Amino acid sequence: MSWCKVEAVVTRPDQVSVVKDLAPPPVVVLSLSMKTVQNAKTHQNEIVAIAALVHHTFPLDKAPPQPPFQTHFCVLSKLNDCIFPYDYNEAVKQKNANIEIALTERTLLGFFLSKIHKIDPDVIVGHDIYGFDLEVLLQRINSCKVPFWSKIGRLRRSVMPKLGGRSGFAERNAACGRIICDIEISAKELIRCKSYHLSELVHQILKAERVVIPPENIRNAYNDSVHLLYMLENTWIDAKFILQIMCELNVLPLALQITNIAGNVMVRNCTL
Repeated sequence: MSWCKVEAVVTRPDQVSVVKDLAPPPVVVLSLSMKTVQNAKTHQNEIVAIAALVHHTFPLDKAPPQPPFQTHFCVLSKLNDCIFPYDYNEAVKQKNANIEIALTERTLLGFFLSKIHKIDPDVIVGHDIYGFDLEVLLQRINSCKVPFWSKIGRLRRSVMPKLGGRSGFAERNAACGRIICDIEISAKELIRCKSYHLSELVHQILKAERVVIPPENIRNAYNDSVHLLYMLENTWIDAKFILQIMCELNVLPLALQITNIAGNVMVRNCTL
């Protein structure tokens, strides 16, 4: 029925009892950032890099841990009309960075799904993840015919929901079993800001400056290893910013409080 490590079946509702006076267990949180380039022929966004930060015991009812992540992974692919710089492998070794190289976008997506399955995050956090990231991920998984797309959620399924709706219902449906936290939506509910782009949120909340790499410069980054590693590091830093903003806004503790007071389920309250 699912991708979970354990499945339990009960025949009647009265066989289930509620445990009270127990602190909520820690959750696995994964912060996601990716770089895309628009294909000139198909006008589709193709994914060239994904970076993720993971905390395996993130508390819901306490102050955020410092640092807010324990492990990370990065995966880098190339565009069909690009090649990796000749000295790229040597540059990666010198950086001593944990970077996975995928020769195709399909391999990149397969690696990402296997990581999601292994890490099994309870919460996936991103910026505009409902408006862009999740939809692009699912579209590219579908276009590249990557098997086991439903590992992005926890329910084992074969037919992908129809994508492209404004409400993000299909994306929520695809990630069934995981909490999707969109810090753009959370910030709109919690703070006043000139805009809710990631750069502005980083400036207002973290008092830092975010470096933005224009999409047209991503293709040029494949000309040499220095720029390519810089582009990947920039993706990783964005994932760090996203996680830090979630911690500063106390999104998960607030969602837990709302759930305890109002009922419903936490997955609906996490974006506030």
